Amino acid sequence: MNLTNIPLTIKDILASSTQYLKNKDIDNPRLTAEILLSFVLGVERQTLYINYHKKLDKEVIQNYCSLIQRRIRGEPIQYIIGKKEFWALEFDVSPSVLIPRPETEILVEHAIMAIKDTKGAHILDLGTGSGVIAITMAKELPDAKIWALDISMEAIGVAIHNAKKHGVLNSIRFIRGDLWEPLRCMDLQFHLIVTNPPYIPREDYEQLPKEIKDWEPRIALNGGAGGLSLIKRIIKEAANFLLPNGSIFIEMSPQQVNSAIELLKKTNRFHSVEGITDYSHQLRIVKACRI
Repeated sequence: MNLTNIPLTIKDILASSTQYLKNKDIDNPRLTAEILLSFVLGVERQTLYINYHKKLDKEVIQNYCSLIQRRIRGEPIQYIIGKKEFWALEFDVSPSVLIPRPETEILVEHAIMAIKDTKGAHILDLGTGSGVIAITMAKELPDAKIWALDISMEAIGVAIHNAKKHGVLNSIRFIRGDLWEPLRCMDLQFHLIVTNPPYIPREDYEQLPKEIKDWEPRIALNGGAGGLSLIKRIIKEAANFLLPNGSIFIEMSPQQVNSAIELLKKTNRFHSVEGITDYSHQLRIVKACRI
């Protein structure tokens, strides 16, 4: 796509780039074109239509075309613009972290409902990634004390940046480590543990869409055999880190929910074990309370 030598208005370039994206089988081509152009211009999308007949200079067109090519190569639009909305908040994202999904908002919503009446609650976000869970909960529960843990130092860097951006850095303690390992020497127990671990089955990983498999961090996606490797490790020790009647919420694939429920029941350390549905009415989250 080479439009740099042609005088173009916003209307012209949106029309041509939308058709180009459509021809390359990019989902939502018009929306993609609008998001990328508004990003290059540093304006809101609606402003494009207010200035529909404004001519664009060569540098703007060059920058825009380079972003279009990145999208054609499969790079997710969230990484191209470096941002993703979650819980009506804007979070910075990079290829070091998983792009937040709408289903995780359901996880956060139910976790908040479970803990909102507990003053000064101790909360653990296990596998924080970009920090959306910990930061959203810090915004919604300002008197809570939150710990956010991740194995990736790069992910923790992104999460710390987002915590600063949203003014909650002092409410969250960020820890690097592999699941429970860094917590063993801290003598900590929590009222609530929330986790969205990697749960894509190893055997399905190579069949993921290109823009997921080739761009998002494998460590945040690959859940091992049956997608249950991390989930099993979490369930095995979760009760040790929960206060009596403390709750754990785990996001997973609908195909894993029944297995996770059985694993939790077999520990004989939880009650009120149940599945929670997502926006498409599929079981997506498992909740349990420590005995």
